[in-house]
Amino acid sequence: MVLKRWIIAVVILSLIVIASFAYVVLRGQQRDTLLKKLHGEVVFLRRDGEFMNVYTMPVFGSPTMVFHNDEQTPSKDGAINQNSLYPRWVDNSSKIRFIAMRGTTPGDMNTGGWKLIEIDADGKNPIIIADADTLDRFSSLDSRSDDLIVEKGNVLTKEGGQMKKIYNFSGYDPKINPGASEVSWSPDKQYVIFQSCFFFKGCSIYFADRLGENVIRLTDGEEPDWKY
Repeated sequence: MVLKRWIIAVVILSLIVIASFAYVVLRGQQRDTLLKKLHGEVVFLRRDGEFMNVYTMPVFGSPTMVFHNDEQTPSKDGAINQNSLYPRWVDNSSKIRFIAMRGTTPGDMNTGGWKLIEIDADGKNPIIIADADTLDRFSSLDSRSDDLIVEKGNVLTKEGGQMKKIYNFSGYDPKINPGASEVSWSPDKQYVIFQSCFFFKGCSIYFADRLGENVIRLTDGEEPDWKY
C-alpha cells in the first residue's frame, strides 16, 4: 500500500513537472510569435548597480548599452549622481536624446548639473546640447496619449466612450508597487509599449496588443521609447 501511494505521488509530481515545462515552452513560443510580428528598436534605461544607463534593443534581439554614465558628478546635496533620465529617439530616430548629470560646476555648459545630451543611435559622438536645469525637461508620464489610460497600475484603452483593460496589475501602491507607466502606441495603434514596476522586482518593459490578448515582457528596464 505504501509503495502504491509512493508510485502515485511520483506520477502526479511527474505530470506537474511536464505540465509546467509545457507551459513555459508555450509561453516562450507565444512571446516569440508576437515579437516576430513587430519590428523596430527600443531605447530605454537599465539600472546597473547604483547607476542608470542608456540601452537600445531590437524588438526581437539583445540589449546593447549605448551610454554609460561613468562621470562622478556631485549633485546639489553633495551626493554622487551618475544617473541618466528620459531617453527619446530624435532626428528621425538617427539620434538619442536624454538627460544625465555631468560635470562639477553648476551653470557651465560643459560641466555642472543635469545636461541634455544627444548621441548617435549607436552611442557614438555624445554632445552636450544645453544645461537641462534651464529647459523644460522631459518628464515621466503615465501615458503619452489621451486614449491610453493608466489607472492603479493597469493600462486601459478608450474607444468610442468604452474602456478596455489591456494590462492587469495587482497589488497597486503608488509609492512601492506602482505598476504601469510611460505607455505609448505603435504608429499603427495596434500595440502599446510601457514599463511596469514591481516591489522588490524593479521595472520591466512590456508590449501588449490593443485587445489585451497578448502581453509580453521584453526585458528589464524602464522609460522605453519605441522606434517603430
